[in-house]
Amino acid sequence: MRLQLLFISLFIVFFNLQGFSQEYNFRHYDIKDGLAGLTVYSVAQDKEGFMWFATETGLSRFDGTHFKNFTTADGLPDNEIIKLFVDAEDRIWILPFAHAICYYSHGKLFNAENDIALSKMKFKSEPIGVAEDIQGNIIISENSVLHILDKNGEVTNIDNFNKSDIGIMNIGVYDQKIVVCAVLGGQHCFLFQLEKNRLSIIKDISNYGFNSRITILLNNNQKVFSYRFNFIKIFTKDNQEILLSKPAHFSGICQFSDTEFAINTVDSVYVFSLLQKKITQKFYIGKPVNNCIKDNEGNYWFVTAGYGIYKLASIAFHNYAFISGKNALPVYSIYNNTGTILVGTGQSSLWKVNLTNQEIILQKGLKELVIYSRITGIFKNFKQELFLASDNGIAYFNSRYPTIYFSPQSVKCVSSYGSHNIVSTNRFVYDLNSNTPLKSDTIWHSRATCAYKFGNNFYIGTLNGLYLVDQDKKSIYIGEHEPLLKSRISAMAQSNDSVIWIATYGNGILGYKDGKIMKHITEADGLTSNTCRTISCYYDQIWAGTDKGVNKIDISNKNYFISSYTSKDGLNCDIVNCMLIEKDTVYAGTPYGLNVFNFKEIINNSRCDLVITSFYSEKNRANADTDKILFPPGDKSFHINFTAISFKSEGNINYYYKLSGLDTGWQTTRQNSIEYATLSPGNYTLQLYAVNAFGKKSTVKQINFTIEKYFYQQNWFSILCVAAIALLIWFIVRKRIAAIRKAGNEKLLVQNRIAELEQMALRAQMNPHFIFNCLNSIQNYIFEKDVLEANIFIGNFASLMRQTLDISAQKFITLQEEIKYLETYLDIEQTRFEKSFDFKVQIDNNLVPGNIYIPPLLLQPFVENCIRHGIRNLEERKGEILVRFYLEDKIIFCIIQDNGIGRRAAGKIKNANFVEYQSKGVGLAQKRIDGINTFESKKIAIEITDLEEDGISCGTRVTLQFFVDTFQ
Repeated sequence: MRLQLLFISLFIVFFNLQGFSQEYNFRHYDIKDGLAGLTVYSVAQDKEGFMWFATETGLSRFDGTHFKNFTTADGLPDNEIIKLFVDAEDRIWILPFAHAICYYSHGKLFNAENDIALSKMKFKSEPIGVAEDIQGNIIISENSVLHILDKNGEVTNIDNFNKSDIGIMNIGVYDQKIVVCAVLGGQHCFLFQLEKNRLSIIKDISNYGFNSRITILLNNNQKVFSYRFNFIKIFTKDNQEILLSKPAHFSGICQFSDTEFAINTVDSVYVFSLLQKKITQKFYIGKPVNNCIKDNEGNYWFVTAGYGIYKLASIAFHNYAFISGKNALPVYSIYNNTGTILVGTGQSSLWKVNLTNQEIILQKGLKELVIYSRITGIFKNFKQELFLASDNGIAYFNSRYPTIYFSPQSVKCVSSYGSHNIVSTNRFVYDLNSNTPLKSDTIWHSRATCAYKFGNNFYIGTLNGLYLVDQDKKSIYIGEHEPLLKSRISAMAQSNDSVIWIATYGNGILGYKDGKIMKHITEADGLTSNTCRTISCYYDQIWAGTDKGVNKIDISNKNYFISSYTSKDGLNCDIVNCMLIEKDTVYAGTPYGLNVFNFKEIINNSRCDLVITSFYSEKNRANADTDKILFPPGDKSFHINFTAISFKSEGNINYYYKLSGLDTGWQTTRQNSIEYATLSPGNYTLQLYAVNAFGKKSTVKQINFTIEKYFYQQNWFSILCVAAIALLIWFIVRKRIAAIRKAGNEKLLVQNRIAELEQMALRAQMNPHFIFNCLNSIQNYIFEKDVLEANIFIGNFASLMRQTLDISAQKFITLQEEIKYLETYLDIEQTRFEKSFDFKVQIDNNLVPGNIYIPPLLLQPFVENCIRHGIRNLEERKGEILVRFYLEDKIIFCIIQDNGIGRRAAGKIKNANFVEYQSKGVGLAQKRIDGINTFESKKIAIEITDLEEDGISCGTRVTLQFFVDTFQ
């Protein structure tokens, strides 16, 4: 009895749905939009949000804007695709009309040629079904074999039950277990459960009488079968059995959502809810539907046999047609009549629409009141008397005067303030008091498109712009100083911030306040059209009806975000004649009827899922999901393709992107790709997000990638180059310095050699000079016939000559050698001058003569000078010569002192005896010292002092200083 009552109630529901079903506006896609084929067998949505369609001529993927098609050239085994299935790993399993199978994952098609697991499956016929168990195993069925693909890529085949052949009708998941509907031995049909790669019988369903696999549905919440001839049998998870009457022209069953299934006919789709256990919706498509689905945004998709795809954006759009004969009447005015909606249309018709029960009633007798024309305005006075504005004037109705005409002019617009109504006609504008309708005040004597009162002023819209009429009826042409307000004015409305929003017929929407335009909104800002036909203000929203749909403008902030609603979303036409906004509900009149929708419901259901479809350079392709992408040196041109999946937005999506290292701020585009022509090597981060037509923002996608540098662009190479250059510079500088030093040294060597030669020449001059003097002495001995003394003298002289020969060729000799030489010389001279002087060579204890080196033969000329010019001319005293050596402050001092007549007296004698041989020894010694000091600083210093006592000369002192650092 319970089953029978349930059947009767559902049977009644079917016929009631046919009686008052809603009319919806479907978006149609076919091959001209990019769909692969007109016959579509199956539809699925992947986890990224893409819609997939299996067609007779290929596989199509849709992102809401573009179709991408796949064929055998891309890796499909066959172009005719029968079924689609999305598994838990977001692989799209594709069942072609061929003896093979493939799947799509991460931008690539996998088939038996490039996938080892698929190559293990050998099909005898085309695959007919696919399912996934709770362990993640994929079960693929063909006519007589089950192929089980486990997580490890191993394949198990089942082709019999207890050695009986199986003929598979369908597979699915019920209560998280794989269920198989199959025929055994070609006779009896059973439901099987697949567990651990083994089949077990659940139920014998041989008497159900179905003859097609498309009349069987097995999913996680329900098992549905075509039952006998006129019924559908449903098994729910709560163990209920529901018997449902088949609709006329039944063609199949498909899963609609997790809790709903669809019953398809040749022109309609009925939706059965498992939660409510009844038919909840009927969609009249007018075409044979193969399959349908409800996506994650709430859109309805219906795929047909031969007619492509039909999409219903939302059942929130209710479309009401007002039929006269066979034609739908256009709607020109809407009025909220407390619970019902009054609608004015063409042909002088007024309609009442009850939104609760979907009832539409035509009001009688209006054609007699308002002659065949448009009803352009509806309003009531405080007595609830009805006024109708039309092309033939205004009529109102009360108990005493059922039909009274006022101003038989064509009314273009009616606006209200208080109990007054401003009526714009083709001849003038007048202010009508609806409480006393026979009284009016004319405020404009010309044609007007609209008129409104804001404050104390009237604003008159005309074909050539906007005028202001003050309370004294003085008119001002605002368009004269605001060129944008010279265009045709369609309608006006005032927002809460006292801005007058003006709809123009070509210049978009203008915000006017304090005598100037403060905002201009056009298509460039997101408006669907600059031709605006009507406008309304509702709190912080502006609603504009255009010739391309309805626009909602959010004026709560300065961004003025625009949401659009068009025929793609569910309107029956994009041309909007009039609008009424009540709370969250929008009423829009179009040439094809009345559209009613709740905009908040649409916004809340919308999604914006951003997907990066490809990322590639001039030479390489990369996976955008990789944490860090490396491109080799030389890559500099990059392309990023992406899409935001928001089917309700119909392509009205803005993309925002920023590339760190290049962009200083967010860039925006409406294209689905970005190209960077020349990027330098380095690290980059691309950030990208999308905003759909309803302001929903996607998550921010981020791609980190690096363009590697050539080896010569690497830091180490730069450092190496700098080091090499520095080394080269150092080497060149060093070589140059070395060359300069070498040249300097060579020059110095030459100079030293010259100096040495000069020294040698000086020494060579000194030797003859000394020899000459000694020979003179020997000559004297011989003349005096003192042979013994001469012999001794010659021996000493020979010794002195030998010493001279030994030391004269040396650059430096020890001080000890120099002292020995001096002593020998002084002995000879003392002998030669007959002991006329004494000499003494004194060496202080702090001096070691053997460790001190001085130039040779440097002291002898000064000693000779003492003897020859100082002591030799003494007459009254014996001569004395002191040679002393001592060390003080690292300086060796050599004192040569005599008690001779002094330099002045010696000079006088030399001048008097000019012809006598003049000694040159001291002059040569001085030149040698100057030559030494030229090349080596602080070598030898010389000082000659005249000794005096009481003003009388008593000798000469010669002081020579030798620096120890130089000669030690």
